[in-house]
Amino acid sequence: MKTLFISDLDGTLLSDNALPTAFTAKTVNTLIEKGMNFSVATSRSIHDATEILEKFNFKTPVITMNGTFISDLSGTPKALYYNKIPNEYLETLTEIFIKHNCPPNVYTFADEKLSIEFVEMKHDMQERFFKAREFSYNGFKKVDKYNLSGEVVFISIIGYEENIKAAEREIKERVPEVNCVSYKDNYEKHGWFLEVSHSLSNKADALKKLKEMGGFERVVAFGDNINDLPLFSVADVKIAVENAKQEVKEMSDLVIGKNTDDAVAKYLLNYFSGE
Repeated sequence: MKTLFISDLDGTLLSDNALPTAFTAKTVNTLIEKGMNFSVATSRSIHDATEILEKFNFKTPVITMNGTFISDLSGTPKALYYNKIPNEYLETLTEIFIKHNCPPNVYTFADEKLSIEFVEMKHDMQERFFKAREFSYNGFKKVDKYNLSGEVVFISIIGYEENIKAAEREIKERVPEVNCVSYKDNYEKHGWFLEVSHSLSNKADALKKLKEMGGFERVVAFGDNINDLPLFSVADVKIAVENAKQEVKEMSDLVIGKNTDDAVAKYLLNYFSGE
């Protein structure tokens, strides 16, 4: 039976410094060379995760931006599949974000590159997000007004829970046609993410597409956060790390060690040693 092993990155495959340990990278790459089908499903974009993804020798396409993209990283990165947010919803969506004091980052895609626009930064968390990614994209620029005429694939912001939850509720009421998810950040103590994408841009639908593309008959998935629940809904075996949110543990078939203890890599090593 052709099996795909797929893992979330932050809080799951990565340690708390947002990078894989040398042990995890070596273990995963060795198993890939021996025939393991391995991929990741992350909320990060390829641009945002370049330093991380370059440490793995992927032969299977990866899922990024919570399912917005499926990309081939075996050579020059190339998007194999993606969805854009329908233009008729964009103005309402950005208005809702701004209304709730969290003006978003708007991502557009063209010529295999992502560009980001923002109109304002409200707090230090946004500034740190910007500085960490300032040179990772085709452009990360401040504008007076969003240009919503291109292929907008993603709208997101990091902010405080109260604002994020209020914006999320209104988006789900007024624009139920899009996918909208919020979850706590792994690194900012008070940070929450709010992310909006096409209705099919989620880890569940992206995993279904990846299964079809690769002819996979069985999926073993690893996760830790709320945005991994859709991934678990499609997986045959659901594995949570010890540091996972309670909702993720409750949906899992197995709870392993912490992300800081190379839990995913150790599980994979033991699994294939057992075979």
